[in-house]
Amino acid sequence: MMKIRAYLSIFFLVVLGSFLFTSCQSCERTKEKKHAVSVAKLKEVQRQLKISIERYEVDFFAVSNDNFVEDLKKLQKKYPFFLEGDLDDVRNQRQLWSYLNDPLIKEIYELTMKKYPDLNDLTAQFREAFSYYSTYFPEEKIPHIYTYVSGLDYEMPIKLMDSILVIALDMYLGANYKYYNELGIPQYVSSRFQKEYILPNCFSEISYLHSSNPKTCVTVLDHMIYEGRRIYFTEMMLPNL
Repeated sequence: MMKIRAYLSIFFLVVLGSFLFTSCQSCERTKEKKHAVSVAKLKEVQRQLKISIERYEVDFFAVSNDNFVEDLKKLQKKYPFFLEGDLDDVRNQRQLWSYLNDPLIKEIYELTMKKYPDLNDLTAQFREAFSYYSTYFPEEKIPHIYTYVSGLDYEMPIKLMDSILVIALDMYLGANYKYYNELGIPQYVSSRFQKEYILPNCFSEISYLHSSNPKTCVTVLDHMIYEGRRIYFTEMMLPNL
């Protein structure tokens, strides 16, 4: 009986190994084929794309304490996603004023601006990535991209809602940023809080739009395949990263 079980285990491992090897080869062939998008086609798509990144944090921290409510109402027209509440409500005013004048938040904002004085290179990277996305999914809309200072929201540094993509820049200040450690964030997590992970994280989030419902995953293998597809999608959108 023990020998039979041993043989079955070996047989299972061989079959699984062959399956994974074949799958990897198939993925590589498909990847090479899909990456054979003509440069001319990509450039044509890029010319048609209008990619910009709106920096909510810059406009928000430029709000004057003297004209606080008036300035916020002006911002609300440009950033309704961030300022959804009634700005005539004193409770909302207090909450926003406290955030604007919080010493820790100000410190984080200043470091964010030092790290990201402009987003020109990031915009260029998004333009290239979305040229692949639009080539593979021409029917899909390109989301509007916003950045902000989240107050160290490490659980959701990237948010995708409808056609809006929101990036918490303060979650990409470098792996050794002191407050990440003080929050007790494991190093294997904070090691990814760097600039080069912004685009992969964004397209990992976008991959949910093109994946089956994770609730349909029953077995461990189901989950492995599901996550593998998301990783593959991200790699296809970012072949040069």
